[in-house]
This record gives sequence, C-alpha cells and structure tokens, in this order.
Amino acid sequence: MTQPDFGPMADPSDRAAVVCLTLGDGGTRAQALGLAEALARRFDALLEERRFAFRRWSRRLSARAWHGAARVVPGWPELGLAEGARVMAPLPTGGPAIVLGAGRHAAPLVAALSRRTAAAAVMILDPELPHALFDAVILPAHDGVTGPSVLTTLGSLGRVTQENITEAAGVQAARFAHLPGPRLAVLLGGPAREFTWTGADTGRLVASLAAVQGAGWSLLVTPSPRSDPAVIAQLRAALSASGCWIWDGQGTNPYPALLGLADAVLVTEDSVNMVSEAATSGLPVHAFRLTGRVAKMDRFYQAIEAQGAVRGFQGTIGRWSYPPLDETARIAAILGSRHLR
Repeated sequence: MTQPDFGPMADPSDRAAVVCLTLGDGGTRAQALGLAEALARRFDALLEERRFAFRRWSRRLSARAWHGAARVVPGWPELGLAEGARVMAPLPTGGPAIVLGAGRHAAPLVAALSRRTAAAAVMILDPELPHALFDAVILPAHDGVTGPSVLTTLGSLGRVTQENITEAAGVQAARFAHLPGPRLAVLLGGPAREFTWTGADTGRLVASLAAVQGAGWSLLVTPSPRSDPAVIAQLRAALSASGCWIWDGQGTNPYPALLGLADAVLVTEDSVNMVSEAATSGLPVHAFRLTGRVAKMDRFYQAIEAQGAVRGFQGTIGRWSYPPLDETARIAAILGSRHLR
C-alpha cells in the first residue's frame, strides 16, 4: 500500500511534520501510526516514526515519575532510553509540527519533546499525566472523560482505511478464490481485562460458526495474538476445511484483505480496536457476546450499535448498510486544522 513520506532525512523547508513516538507493535502503535498517517496524507506532512525503548532500570517508572525526573535529573529523558538522543532529536522540518503518541509510556516523552520544540503535543489514550500538558488528549467516548483538551471518539483509532482494504483485497484475491461466496470474515480475539472468556463462550462460538458454515457461508478466520491456541484448534476440528481458511500466524496478518473480500464480519467483542476497524469496512459487523462484559463496554456497544455499524450476533448473518466508521480521519482533520496550517 502507498505510505506517507517517512523520515528520518531532515527537510529544512517549512513543510509540516508529524513525529510519532511508538513502543512495541501492538494496538497502541497502530492507533498512533494510524493518526499520524492520516495527518500526513491530509496535510502533506512529513511523517517520522521514532520507536523508543526503555533501559531495564527505567521501565518500571510511572508516567508521573518519568515526567518529574526531568526537573532533577540532568540529561533526562535521554538517560532513561536506549538511543535517547535519536528519540529526542530536533524535528525534521522547520514548519508547524505535531508530536504524538499513544498510551502512558509515550506520554512523558511526547510532553518533553513538544516542550523542547514548540510542537503541538497530542496523546491518544489515558496519558496518566495532567491533560494540561497536552494540546489534545484523544479518548474513547465510552471512557466517560471530558475536559478542555479532550477529543472523544466512537471506538478507537487505527490504520485500516477503505483505501487499504480495497488495495489489500486486490493483492490477495487469488489466494482466497477457492472459497465461494458469501464469505464471513471472523476476527477472533481472546481474554481481556474487560471480559471473561469462558469455556462455554468457546463452545458457543465453535457451534455458531459451524452452523453459519452449514448455512452456506465460507469462513475467513484471523486470530489475534491474544487468541487461545486451544480455541483455534477446536475451530479447525469442527469446521469443514473446504469452506474455511484460518490464518496460521505466519507472516503479516491479512485481515485488511479479508475485510475487502468478505460480505459480512463476525468479531468477538473483547477488542474495541477490532470492532472499530471492522466498522471501517462498511460491512455488516456482528459482535459475538462474551461473558462478564464491564459497564464501560456496555456504553461502547450501545453507541456503535446506534451508529448502525454493529449488531449483536443472534445466530444468523444479516445484511445491512451504514456510513463506514472513520474516526481516525475525523480526528486528523480537527488536529491538522489547528496545528499544521
């Protein structure tokens, strides 16, 4: 897929810049890069991802301790980072800029780098620092947090777009040509803090997918890193291989392509990220209910069901339409208009 212009080559012009501070490869990185890429596309900004890593002794510090140490420890925060000078280097251009990150680990670094460079500071998810340190804090509406700097979203931000769904589907179409339509993309999560995934849930899921397959649907199943291998094994045993494909975890997860090749989606409800990205497709999204959902998740599902993208799975696959969810582009438009012009 076409990517925005990434650094780190310095550009002395007045072009706008977005510096994205990331840790690891999970959902927080996807949210940060998704917003950074959307900003770069819409505002022709130079995008530079700076991946950071903590030193062994510093990784246990809280966000508040990291932020406070700058007042008393010379050379901070570089001292607490591997390759700290690279992470905290000057911005790549002389134009308007945004420094952004996602999650509490990035928060003190975003605050420090933006303060040094006069860039706008943008945080995704709870920074565990005072919101006044940032120009914008982006939080899901179901968290129930408001404030002068808070922008709320329906669900989460991400890198999946209509454009890269279509592009990925074109690249991968031949790989799945043997599976006849209609096709159901199945996004499989796993245990999470907000849910209890029981053996009974697994049994219902396996039986439900077998019934859907028996009704004539081909299944495109993509597990996540949290998925229990035992659940995947039960699915392989119960489903007919001739009408089912289950990702084996090798290589890049092809699920953007699956969203472009499917006629509907079923997603286990444990991941707001997965549900939000599925709703980007414009396909009917069926949420598979799990045991023990906390109240905060009730608020999310009430909101996204009201938006029209998602319905609770009731045993059969339905068809409906809605405006595809694109909160990442919406937030990028707001932030870029404020800080990159």
